[in-house]
Amino acid sequence: AVMRAVRHAVEQGWDVQWPMLPVECGAFTLSVASDYFAVGTVADFVYVPLDGLTAQWVADRRGCMLPTRKMVRAIWLAAGRRVDAARLPMTPAQGYPYDETMFHVKRLPVHTERIRLALNGSGGVCAGGKKDVVLSNRLTERPGRVVAIHGWQRAAGSPIQGPGVSIRHEAEYWDYSHGARFVDLRCRVGLIEVPTLEVLQGADHADLSDEGPLRVLRYDPPARPMQEPQS
Repeated sequence: AVMRAVRHAVEQGWDVQWPMLPVECGAFTLSVASDYFAVGTVADFVYVPLDGLTAQWVADRRGCMLPTRKMVRAIWLAAGRRVDAARLPMTPAQGYPYDETMFHVKRLPVHTERIRLALNGSGGVCAGGKKDVVLSNRLTERPGRVVAIHGWQRAAGSPIQGPGVSIRHEAEYWDYSHGARFVDLRCRVGLIEVPTLEVLQGADHADLSDEGPLRVLRYDPPARPMQEPQS
């Protein structure tokens, strides 16, 4: 129901259009959304987590893609505004029980406000307050059936959801801690503009991916098994 509501909000233009800002990643300059997916306005918004398929749907509408783990790291390093995720309330004693309320929309404005209060710095890209939905070769382990997550950086840069990529959750999973950030489908090397997905598959893939050439370029539903023809 929440993801259906997200799609409706995007179709109505209620999602925040964050500016796309440059971030250096290896020899390439990415163009990335300055913050995570949110509904509202730049001045008054709520972060809304997305599952993999919904994040891909929004990315497609914006002519964008989801980041890799290496891109998430580069975005955090470039961020002018950072959150130390280790200082965000996240334990049962702090009012964040590990139960079904993790998936309640009532947590979203509370977590949004706590991120705002925890931000250090000013201007530019915001990072550290969410776990990123990412593209990863680990998605090939269960094609179309899981979501890949990485991030939620502490002050020194080490991610709480890391150092690797987690695929422990089913494709439809989301909770309040997840975030979707979008990366433009074109990046630059010097003055030359090139397709980001082609770089991820080509000889320069190591600039944008630390998992080797990227074999999963998007989130798609699992392929349906072929049905035997009826006699």
